[in-house]
Amino acid sequence: MVKRSRRVELKAGETGDNVAIPIPVVDRGRGGLRNSVGVIVGRDLNDMYRIAVKSDV
Repeated sequence: MVKRSRRVELKAGETGDNVAIPIPVVDRGRGGLRNSVGVIVGRDLNDMYRIAVKSDV
């Protein structure tokens, strides 16, 4: 039997990491993407991230 971990440990993102930003259902069209891809460009003391995307989102 395969042992499965019950808890996933997430590490804090670092500058330069790629992230997927979920787009809510009400904000996308029928054929719209579920996620937008961005890059972390900064993080403040409260762990709030500044994310850059290529398009106007």
